[in-house]
Amino acid sequence: MNAFVSALSTTETVTQQQREIVESSLKQFITEYSDTLTVVSAGITTESIKKVWIDSLLKLLDSDPTNAWSLDVTALGLQVLRILLRESCGCDAVYTEKVMHLMATHAHLNSVMSDSSIPFYQDRVAIEALKCLSNMLLQNPSIRQLFSASDLVAAAAKSLEIQSLDMGTVFLLSRLIFLGTVESKAVATSLVSLGICDSLAHYLDNITKGKLLLGATETWISIPVTVNEILKTGFSLSVPISESYMTNTSSMPVLFGGTKSLGDALSDHAARDELGKSFTLLLAATIEIFTKTPLNPIPLTPPHSHAINMMMNLPVKSLSKTWFFEDDYSIVYKSVDILTTTLCTVFPQRANINSGKGRKEYEDEEEYLAEIDGTNVDQAIPPLLILMRSWAKGDDGACQILKKLLMPKNIDRSKPLHHGTTVTNYMIWLMMTVTMLQIRDCVSELLFAVLDELVAYVGYGNAAGFLMNKGLLGSTPSQSKPSQEESVADDQAKINPITGEYIKPEDEHNEALENMTEEERERETEKLMVLISRLEKNGAIQVVRKNEA
Repeated sequence: MNAFVSALSTTETVTQQQREIVESSLKQFITEYSDTLTVVSAGITTESIKKVWIDSLLKLLDSDPTNAWSLDVTALGLQVLRILLRESCGCDAVYTEKVMHLMATHAHLNSVMSDSSIPFYQDRVAIEALKCLSNMLLQNPSIRQLFSASDLVAAAAKSLEIQSLDMGTVFLLSRLIFLGTVESKAVATSLVSLGICDSLAHYLDNITKGKLLLGATETWISIPVTVNEILKTGFSLSVPISESYMTNTSSMPVLFGGTKSLGDALSDHAARDELGKSFTLLLAATIEIFTKTPLNPIPLTPPHSHAINMMMNLPVKSLSKTWFFEDDYSIVYKSVDILTTTLCTVFPQRANINSGKGRKEYEDEEEYLAEIDGTNVDQAIPPLLILMRSWAKGDDGACQILKKLLMPKNIDRSKPLHHGTTVTNYMIWLMMTVTMLQIRDCVSELLFAVLDELVAYVGYGNAAGFLMNKGLLGSTPSQSKPSQEESVADDQAKINPITGEYIKPEDEHNEALENMTEEERERETEKLMVLISRLEKNGAIQVVRKNEA
């Protein structure tokens, strides 16, 4: 790169020889380091030399029109800059508003922003500039804030309205929109109102139906990666209308956003439903991806995890015809499969490995899986539970399916309900966890929404913590009578209202004895003595005094 720096050090008009040196140097650098993630940490160069390289690249990219470089050289310069931007060290000169707009100019976003009649067009320079801009936003929070506050996010959304973009361009524009909205709910709401969700839905649907394929030169991107980026963008756009952000007044964990007063929450319901309708097409395309894509061995991974993150924020009632088109509840069944596999197979992996006996009778929470796909379990599982809770509260059909699959009528009540290997056992156990608080609250809220009689099903003891948090601990166990539909097994065995287990025979005897009057106890004692006397006379037993034994 020394020859490259030297060729750009002149203040005079660039000669043909210098152009050839610059082009050759850039090509050589790309050939050697195209797959390199760092150049300073790897010892390829020093931070000070890297700064000189970047200064020279910015000079090339910001050249006076009289010394304009060819599109090929400009694209090469952007490609080298992108490689150097993979490592933030030595890139201070890039993280400025001026360079941000310089990249936007090469990406044609500034033209779209200044004149809406000028359409975005994709060429090699634009693609490389979009990549550089994406790396800048990923590496530097201050640039993300500047980008969010500018009109460039809207320009990216406007560009995505073009329905004939290549796969790579769709990926890059989606990433810019994600990075521009993930920390700004106001920008996200604005883009939703402008119809960005329909643009995302168009490309997600085209990918699903095989109408959008990878180009011959798009070896740097893949279909799954593009799908995941669209879903991530959909999630970022959906956060401002999530129930936890707009209407949360309960003990539901607020994963994204803060709480609001009851008055504010009620006034926001209409706005939430209205904005939610903007997601109609995107939700339909997402459901198609969610239900048709085979599950990974660890199911809470992309694309399903990204789809769940977006869908959990959307209203159910105002989108019911999209959620369950023609009473198709495939999405509910698929979600239950994901939860069952996660709780019964993935989640206890560490316990299985350590003990070799599967789930232990008395669980040590520290022995259970700490992360799922790099995400703490206490954050990875709740979105799915929140989504199911929304269905249970918003659609009777979905609620009945969840009740049947997650909390079946005939469960094993011969032992503590949280002992066992079914999804029901795990959910009741998680209601009482003291380390996974997000999961605990979300599981409890889901069961509370699904079951008519939570206490009658799980027992007062298992539900006590949740009821206390909701301020419902005042009612006594005797006030909760088992529902014939949900809580009582076919044999109508008596159920302990505290534990939810069957009352054992000795428990029944003790209970009957405790309820007797003194007179009744004396009569029973007399009957017992008469019976013993008869058995002794018949030789069936021999009574021996204690000191004669």
